[in-house]
Amino acid sequence: MTSAPVVSVIVPVYNAGAVIRETIAAVRAQTMTDWELILVDDGSTDDSIAIIRDEIAREPASVSGVRMRLLQSEVRDKDSYRGPAGARNCGVDAALGRYIAFLDADDIWYPDKLSRQLEFMRENDAPFTFTSYVFGDAQAEPTRHVVHAPDSLDLEHALTRTVIFTSTVMLDRERIERRLLYMPYMESE
Repeated sequence: MTSAPVVSVIVPVYNAGAVIRETIAAVRAQTMTDWELILVDDGSTDDSIAIIRDEIAREPASVSGVRMRLLQSEVRDKDSYRGPAGARNCGVDAALGRYIAFLDADDIWYPDKLSRQLEFMRENDAPFTFTSYVFGDAQAEPTRHVVHAPDSLDLEHALTRTVIFTSTVMLDRERIERRLLYMPYMESE
């Protein structure tokens, strides 16, 4: 009998061949190891799919079963545009974990990101959290530009400031209505 992973990490992928190995490595390096990685390709035309398949083939199965999955969405064109929101929503539908964490294909996490955020959520009985983040350069080296998570955030300020970055979000699926887990389809994030 297999058990569901604690965290489902969802990565939308579009022509990310140059960076996707580093992103996958950042998930593999997490100190909290009870995760599944769902990579949702949105019609890539580069070598993203081949790289992801190679990485999946190298990944041993976890106690909970398959640890990494590749989902492929429809061909991306102007009439069937899905974009990152659509890919994330596809990942939400496939997720097995209680918690959902989003990670963009060109982003990386510190190794303790999942463990610290999950610990904070449990200690504070929080259904939704986001973290501070550091901008990186083209080689993913940290820059001096840091966006600090505020101690509190109301809706008005959330709508007027870009404080919540998608790759920092974690949601508790048991505590948030399913319809609120989905991102709206927009041409721009």
